[in-house]
This record gives sequence, structure tokens and C-alpha cells, in this order.
Amino acid sequence: MPKNMERTLVKALLLTLLLASSGVQASDEANIILLDVNENFDLLTLLESKNFTDTEVHQRFDLGFVRKLLLLRAASPDIGSLRGNELSGLCRLTTYSLKSGLKYASKKDAALTNLALSYANRIDPEVSASVKQVQASLGGDGCVIGGK
Repeated sequence: MPKNMERTLVKALLLTLLLASSGVQASDEANIILLDVNENFDLLTLLESKNFTDTEVHQRFDLGFVRKLLLLRAASPDIGSLRGNELSGLCRLTTYSLKSGLKYASKKDAALTNLALSYANRIDPEVSASVKQVQASLGGDGCVIGGK
């Protein structure tokens, strides 16, 4: 197993164990994991618009997204209980992951990337349904919730 993959697994397991032992609920774990996802996507979009991205930049973002999906998989949150920024972030994460295939991360960590993509594919219908349900009362389009 490549060292990158081992580190990713160890980090994911340690964080999951730490959160579980602290009495944090799965939905709270998900909120913590997803806290900065929208900011990550906004930063990636800004970097792309300024042509400041290359394969290494994309690889770092994709590896971060793989980690987040693996942490979420370990936490097994109730997707329907997520709201607001975290739900929007999870929608963006699954949409991006399934659309791009996390191709920059997959070269080194194919097994972990495939596991993350499998999880994204499994939860995508539930994420989409939850986003649509919230958008029915707050408005929004795509993964955006509310009047942005």
C-alpha cells in the first residue's frame, strides 16, 4: 500500500475514532467534516479563473475531497439531517466527484479514490433529494440553497 494511502486511512480512522469517543453524533461529525467544503470549491474556482491551477493543485484538492468522502463514509451520517452550508457542500462534493471522477487523485491512490467515488455514487440520490426538499422552501438551484 502506498504511503499516501496509508496516511489517508490512518488520518480518517483517527479522526473518526476521536469524534466517536467524544460522544459526537454522526450528523455533527458530518458538519465538522464538511465545514470548509464550499470554501475549498470557491478557492478552486477562483484559482481556475486566474489560470493558477496545474495538475499538482488539482491533485491536492482531489486528495482532500477523497479524504472528506472517506471520513463521511466512516461517520455514516443521516444525510436527511444535514442542512444549509453542510448540505450544499456535500452536494457540491458528490457532484464534482462523480463528474470529474477525482481523476487527479486516482493515479496514486486508486483504491481509496474508488472507495470514495463508490460512496459518493451511493449517497448522491439522497443528497439530491435533500437539497431539493430544502430548496422547495428556501429556493436555490443546483447545489445552492437559498437566494444566492
